[in-house]
Amino acid sequence: MSKSAQLRIPATYMRGGTSKGVFFHLPDLPESARQPGAARDALLLRVLGSPDPYGKQIDGLGNASSSTIKAVILSRSQRPGHDVDYLFGQVAIDRPLVDWSGNCGNLSAAVGPCAIHMGLIAAARIPENGVCTLRIWQANIGKTIVAHVPITHGQVQETGDFELDGVAFPAAEVALEFMAPAAEDGAMFPTGQVLDMLDVPGVGSFQATLINAGIPTVFLNAQDLGYTGTELQRDINQDPQALARLEAIRAWAALQMGLIADLAEAAQRQHTPKIAFVAPPAGYATSSGRRVEAGAVDLLVRALSMGQLHHAMMGTAAVAIGTAAAVPGTLVNLAAGGGTRNTVCFGHPSGSLRVGAEVARVAPDPAAFTIEQMDGLDYLDACAQEAMRLKPVAPFIPLEALRETVIGDVRVPRGGQLWCVMRNDSVDEHSVPRAAEFDPSRWLAGSAAPINKQLSMPFGAGARTCPGRYLALLEIKLASAMLLSSFDIDAIDTADGDEPQELMGFTMSPVGLRMNLKNTSAV
Repeated sequence: MSKSAQLRIPATYMRGGTSKGVFFHLPDLPESARQPGAARDALLLRVLGSPDPYGKQIDGLGNASSSTIKAVILSRSQRPGHDVDYLFGQVAIDRPLVDWSGNCGNLSAAVGPCAIHMGLIAAARIPENGVCTLRIWQANIGKTIVAHVPITHGQVQETGDFELDGVAFPAAEVALEFMAPAAEDGAMFPTGQVLDMLDVPGVGSFQATLINAGIPTVFLNAQDLGYTGTELQRDINQDPQALARLEAIRAWAALQMGLIADLAEAAQRQHTPKIAFVAPPAGYATSSGRRVEAGAVDLLVRALSMGQLHHAMMGTAAVAIGTAAAVPGTLVNLAAGGGTRNTVCFGHPSGSLRVGAEVARVAPDPAAFTIEQMDGLDYLDACAQEAMRLKPVAPFIPLEALRETVIGDVRVPRGGQLWCVMRNDSVDEHSVPRAAEFDPSRWLAGSAAPINKQLSMPFGAGARTCPGRYLALLEIKLASAMLLSSFDIDAIDTADGDEPQELMGFTMSPVGLRMNLKNTSAV
């Protein structure tokens, strides 16, 4: 079988931030490698480096460094409103594996310049001097990145005033905007909480923030791991036991975040989630020996990539750091001093980096609440039942006597019509203790003074029960759940001795606190 003497593929080796990678134009790849699969991976492993008998990727352009074993495939975008489609692959250091599950934020800074270099952007879009703004579709994570590329004399500007530890020359700054960086389903916090307990068998239990912004990331407290947050690569990567422990934590976090269904899958998904640990500000020396003082940063962050501590900071992890810092109560936010903030400057092994993020609570989609969730809201259900007891939907209900009946001094013949006042028994002090008070707890299991539920018939009773009763109560709970999801509720202590207040015809007795509602919904 005849074979070609050579395989020539145009490629560009470029830096983006502290990362370097090989950039390909999709149509330039061999036909077999233009689609995802084994042929593409084999080609990239040959170019970037693959494991050799020494156990490291030192052939090709791999150089056995987690920051350099990266490939980028670009093409004109097939997605409306975008200029470039961008695929990112990272090769494992010690195994023949290309991980396509994430993105490199640093290398993303080179996508716009490279797209211009490859001729993927119409000449009319490129100013003689100024900024060329490109919309990039990051196909791995399904997100839009907006790149602002500086142009001088019609060409991408390479040099400038932007300095970064580990980069040999001052460069031009390329600003990136990660649009809506949360997960595809909008779940920035996959567990629904800003703080979780992460139980790792054989390792321990850790407080963690699990976030999907920019890239899935698990944040831990450095102190809980026995670290200070000032560690450099040699402090972590030369300790096999530490790396194994951190990988176990990462795998269990991936499981808890729903990224994998089985722990065994974590080994084939090394790029995501990232694992990082945070600490309050402290002075330290960078990898190059440069001093960073505690007062120059808001917190310290150390992040691992592909199983080892990164020599700098990944751009996508920086997105996760900035986003988590903007959300009160996350470990990142607490390490930075807590409170509300839209920017944070953090220290990492090669220096410091300032990132910004804006977060807002958006009004929930009713479709996001399931029937099962609604049925599980026992206290909300109790509130609805108590409201219906005091203010029934149907204040009167017609009844027909099935037999001759005597009520007090009144004789009602068989077939006689009665009009029952639904509220009478439900607010009768003999039937319901403290009947005029709004007290949802009386409807809960285990209540010290449970209510006789037969006395509350806001939707009628027996054969005349309103068929929409369940749906009506469900609608009340749904509306209440959406309202509560759209507001932050702060408990404020009240002074002792507050008098009961009349509200809409019934008494509201103070219970030691009141609720202050602050609208946080995004319009």
